[in-house]
Amino acid sequence: MKLPESLSDNTQTINDKFKIYSNYFRNLRDSAIQDSALITCFSEDNQSNIMWAHYGNLYKGAIFEYDASELLEAAKNHLLNLKHKGMFNIPDTILKRGPMLEKVDYSEYRADISDELIKAHNLVSKYGEPVDYNDLKYSEIRLDGDSFKKQQRLMFYTKALEWSYEKEWR
Repeated sequence: MKLPESLSDNTQTINDKFKIYSNYFRNLRDSAIQDSALITCFSEDNQSNIMWAHYGNLYKGAIFEYDASELLEAAKNHLLNLKHKGMFNIPDTILKRGPMLEKVDYSEYRADISDELIKAHNLVSKYGEPVDYNDLKYSEIRLDGDSFKKQQRLMFYTKALEWSYEKEWR
């Protein structure tokens, strides 16, 4: 990826550079992320007035109950079918893991992966966009299974405490 020249401006603070990089990354990579991170939300609570008001078309909606294992299998088959039809390009490594269904963690602290993004930015600035993440020079940003799951939980399965009434699964 060719990074904006403004990132090599040494008069800017790291915070300014991070804002430029994150906007650039977001704009350039949104379609790739959308192809590989499809999120659907579910709730354990079908009686919450707040949930009905927010998500149930002001009490005009409907409730569908799902068996989690059947839902996961149907989602995996659906994604495989869409990929074979050329609808999007989810990497095979993600499809092999299959869809996930996990309870959301509610926290008084905001999820923060900025250190990891800065580390990745610095390596990409130094060596260029990785062709092969197994290349040893990128080992600092390569995540093992547990580290990947931890980052994934922070990004996709952590919400502010005030949303805990949702009792959400994703």
